[in-house]
Amino acid sequence: MKILKFINALIFILLIQNIFAQRNQTIGNIEYDESLLYAQIKQVDQFFRRFNSEEDARGVKYSIENPNYHNNEFRSKYFNSMFDKYSILVSRSAKEEFCNFVLNPEHPYFLDFYQTEWYAEVSAKVMFNNEIRDIIYFLKLEAEREGHKWVITNIYFAPFDNLYPELPDSVKREHFLHPKSHEIDFINLPKEFRDPEYFSSYLYQSHQPDPISMYMYELKKGNIRFLSVNNTKFHFLIEQKWYFEILFFNRNDVNSGWLISNLLPINDQEYTELRRTFNSCK
Repeated sequence: MKILKFINALIFILLIQNIFAQRNQTIGNIEYDESLLYAQIKQVDQFFRRFNSEEDARGVKYSIENPNYHNNEFRSKYFNSMFDKYSILVSRSAKEEFCNFVLNPEHPYFLDFYQTEWYAEVSAKVMFNNEIRDIIYFLKLEAEREGHKWVITNIYFAPFDNLYPELPDSVKREHFLHPKSHEIDFINLPKEFRDPEYFSSYLYQSHQPDPISMYMYELKKGNIRFLSVNNTKFHFLIEQKWYFEILFFNRNDVNSGWLISNLLPINDQEYTELRRTFNSCK
């Protein structure tokens, strides 16, 4: 899957290194004590609240009047523990730069559950033509009436990749509709469409197959059936400057639960490419 290959390549642009954070280390000017965040971040909602300093280490929500609520100085004491300290996909330099961005004294950054651009990635199993296959769904929150709901924004399914293969120029030169076809009421269509292998050569150049529509077609035909979810992770795009991913780590360690496992600074072009990964029509 071409776009998924892009995101994998993007991940390794940074110089990767093992991060083994130690208690009371310093990142830039940020000191932290992991004991302040000893409780596992068990839910994604909790990740948002911990990121923003909206609850204490025991998971009790702060009131707006609480002095620690959105307190940047207090955040700086535990913010490093929001990261998977064993990840090789989070470099020390990227982490330091991101912490400085989030904890900027004049313009601190806070996540907004409904306004922040973030996506769920659900890896699952389906039965397709009597064969068990892997599939990936991307979802985001969408406003509806007075609330919100999760909606599917893109699907990656290997069998769909081969439906519209990229044809070489030599083939395209042989299979096309003559510019004067309209003068003969397009009676050449049956001849040109005889072989479906070359059908994509008759489509407009910027056409991209819509995997969601193909999925819906196969679903209605009874050719595909959902089986189970393998795992879930979440992707965040922050002000077209940062990309990070969170995963759930269930281990006997203070550094567990939903944690930042991948972090990248991004430019405008990379932001656009990432959005294309998560949205079929963007």
